[in-house]
Amino acid sequence: MTDLHPLNRREFLKVGVAAGGGMLVGIYLPQLNSSETVSRTEVFQPNAFLRIGTDDMITVILGKSEMGTGIYTSLPMIAAEELDADWQHIRVEAAPVDEVYFHPTFHIQMTGGSSSVTSEWERLRQLTAGVPIALGSDVGPFPHGTQAREFMLMVKYGMSPLAALQADLLNGATLLDWEGQIGALKPGYLADIVAVPGNPLDDISALQHVDFVMKGGAVYKRQGP
Repeated sequence: MTDLHPLNRREFLKVGVAAGGGMLVGIYLPQLNSSETVSRTEVFQPNAFLRIGTDDMITVILGKSEMGTGIYTSLPMIAAEELDADWQHIRVEAAPVDEVYFHPTFHIQMTGGSSSVTSEWERLRQLTAGVPIALGSDVGPFPHGTQAREFMLMVKYGMSPLAALQADLLNGATLLDWEGQIGALKPGYLADIVAVPGNPLDDISALQHVDFVMKGGAVYKRQGP
């Protein structure tokens, strides 16, 4: 019998995303080839806050300034704990100015108010633990017909276009307990298909311009001939 190799959280996060890329069969993406999938020979950056190098060094990217209170130690420790990583493999990088690093309460990129750890604790835990995110299911703040904007916000705030598509096609089906019925182009699945005039891996906003809609095998929208 083959010996089982236990995965730590860091390996699970890397391998899990790679496996998800191979399962993305509910949409045609011509540029999704072997050179664009996650591998152990490439730098892996699943979001705007975390980067794992080919040497297994983990860079935590923080939108905070170290002002003598130790946040460049305490915040990376949260990531190290979730990833089950050796502290010697952790380093810190100051983030560029970007909305993705804004304080969740004050909505600016800032350090102060003795709030650095309390404001980032949950976010860092979720991002480094690889918490699944789902999109859709008719739940959310967007009016019907405008939900594609959520893809753009996911990418804007740190998700890759591939991860955002997985959140819709794969994780949404799992969340609704509809695996085996939706989320893939396979025999026996509901024939729910959309087509867009571009590759959403290059420009996620292409999903806002739907040319073709099929629902349950019936065509409801067809742009052009």
